[in-house]
Order: sequence, then C-alpha cells, then structure tokens
Amino acid sequence: MCLAILHVAMRMIEAITIYLAAGAPFGVSYFLQREQSGASTSILLRATGAALLWPLAAATIVLARRRRRTDAATADDNTSLGTPDEEKIEQARRQLMATLRKIEEFARLLSDKERRRSERAAFLVRESLEKYVGLTLGAKGVSAEAGPAAREMELCRISGRTGDDLLLAGRCIHRRNVARLLAHRERARTHLLHALAEVRELTDDAFTHKNLAAARHTSVALVRFYAHAINLLSLLEDEGAARVVARLLDAECARLRRLERTGMDRAAEATAGEERCTPQVPLLAFIGPSQTTTWPQG
Repeated sequence: MCLAILHVAMRMIEAITIYLAAGAPFGVSYFLQREQSGASTSILLRATGAALLWPLAAATIVLARRRRRTDAATADDNTSLGTPDEEKIEQARRQLMATLRKIEEFARLLSDKERRRSERAAFLVRESLEKYVGLTLGAKGVSAEAGPAAREMELCRISGRTGDDLLLAGRCIHRRNVARLLAHRERARTHLLHALAEVRELTDDAFTHKNLAAARHTSVALVRFYAHAINLLSLLEDEGAARVVARLLDAECARLRRLERTGMDRAAEATAGEERCTPQVPLLAFIGPSQTTTWPQG
C-alpha cells in the first residue's frame, strides 16, 4: 500500500514539474514585455500567475497574434488602394525596355562609336530605372510626421530608453530614415533623366548624311521610347519628370521631321540626276527658202 501511494506521489510530482517547466517561458515572456512599464512587484506577481495558468496565457498569445495578422492584412489592403497599379507599372516598364532594345539594334548600324554609346546608355537607363521605380514605390505613403515603427525603436529600447525618451528617439530615427529614402529617390530620379537624355544623342551621327535610313528608324524608335517613358512616369505620379521627358520627345519629333525632309531632298536630287537631257532641236518650221528681193536694172 505504501509503495502504491509513493508511486502515485512520484507521478504527481513529475506531472507538476512538467507543468511548471512548460509554463516558465510564458511567465518570463510576460515579465520581459512589461519590465519597462514600472511597478515591478505587480508585474512579477502577474508573471507568476501567467506561468501557473500558462494554458490561458498561451491561448491569449495565439489570439493576439491572429488579431495582429488580420489587422496587418487589412492595413495592406487599405494601402494598396492608394498606390498605383503595380501591374500597369511593370507592363509600362517592359514596353520601355523593349523599345530600348530596338534602339540599340538600330544604333549598331551607324558606327562603332554609336554602338559603344548605345550599350553604355542602355545600361544606365536600366540601372537608374530599376532604382527609381523601386524607391518610388517604397516611398509611396511614407511621411516624416508619422509615428515610428516598432523596429525603428528596437535599438533605442535595448539601449535603455523608456517612455517619452524612447518615443522621441524613435521619431528622430523615423524622420532620418524617411529623409534618406526621399534623398535616394531624388538622386535616382536625376540619374534617370540624365540617362534618358543621353539616349537621344545616339542619332547625332545622322546629320553626317551617312546611313540616313538607319538614323530615321532610330529616331522613330526614340519617339516611341520617350512616349513609353512618359506613360511610366505618369503611372508613378511624377509630373515634373514627365514634363522633362515631354520636352525630349518634342525635340526628337523635330529631329525626325528634319530627317524626313533630308531624305526627301536627297530623293529629289537623285530623281533629277536620272532624267535625260532634252536635245536642242532646231525649229525647222520657220526655216524656208531665202527670200531675197530682186531690183530691176534700169
């Protein structure tokens, strides 16, 4: 009988030990999360209660995580309603890159110098465009006046800041991050506009009257290229950059008209050179016997 009671007691002690060991992490987690809020004695008592009643604490944590996921999904949906359609932006970007590849193909027909320039210009456009589109989408809806995120205050919290001091440090870090993001976006925007302007210089060799047909095809591709660029910048809601590219488009249209006129003039000269000269035929209808007057002798 005593052995049976001892066996049951040992089983109960083992069960209690396992129960308390399973609840210890919940108590420690509760204490660490609320350690900075003051009233350490009451927090310690609540942490002990969370360790003893860890099934309830576990259920509370699971429900809180599910609620946070639902709130995050709702916030993402609300955010996506205010941003441009990323599918349209990606489609416009692909159209721009396809037109750029055509320009490279036409530029290779001009000269070796133009081939090297086209490769360099295309690389700069691709690099600056990827940066600008990514930074613009990342900066959408970002405000320096908004509250700091939890990850922005994590380092300050670890360093020992609490209360208003922690919030102030988080706001400073948030404003610094927003300023850096906007500065990177403006720098990428400037590089993109310079790269787009450099692409237009690929047809400078057209006015040396060599490969006029290739230069004309390149100019047509450039007109389409700038039209796609304006469409992309409009989707990104950058009206200033779109106006700059519109001026490049107008200049390229004027150049295309000059190339068309040059081609027409050269065609007219070639046609005039192929015409036969009309022989000078004397007007025999007005040539007849010599009409001389005979005077009588008297």
